[in-house]
Amino acid sequence: MNAKEESKRTETPQINLLGRAVTISNNHILLAHDINTNNTFLPGGHIEYNEGAMHAIRRELKEEFNGEAKIGQFIGIIEHSFDYNDQASHEINFLFKVKLLNIDQQQNPKSLEPHLEFHWHPIDKLEEAKLLPEPLSRVIQDYCRNKKGSLWISTMEPRSGTDAKPL
Repeated sequence: MNAKEESKRTETPQINLLGRAVTISNNHILLAHDINTNNTFLPGGHIEYNEGAMHAIRRELKEEFNGEAKIGQFIGIIEHSFDYNDQASHEINFLFKVKLLNIDQQQNPKSLEPHLEFHWHPIDKLEEAKLLPEPLSRVIQDYCRNKKGSLWISTMEPRSGTDAKPL
């Protein structure tokens, strides 16, 4: 690694706040896929300065596939740190249950962004979808079974959520 690459790698990463839509229909979940990668992620995206997470989800779904959304239950937060193209990344994902109001949930939404595509994936086969961040597959399957939200998971803490004690 040369000096320029090393200084780029050691810069403090920006923390990205993301609003994510958990949209479930007929035991399937709507997933997004960047055609330049081999993984999937939940629709939604970056929360802009002075914008709430729910507003960001509505805006992002409109931008991504002209989706009109009703935001429901807060499901939880997943904190995630990873390297992408030799760049350290840190993100906090706010997960909300979302109902699409103008999309036929029997068909895949048509992307308005050329690098993205969307598809419905069976919830019981989420491991095959390479859904990132990795805890999402388990979180979504647990949510579908129990309908409980408000959890916190971090890929940056050992055994997050399991060693928290009531105050």
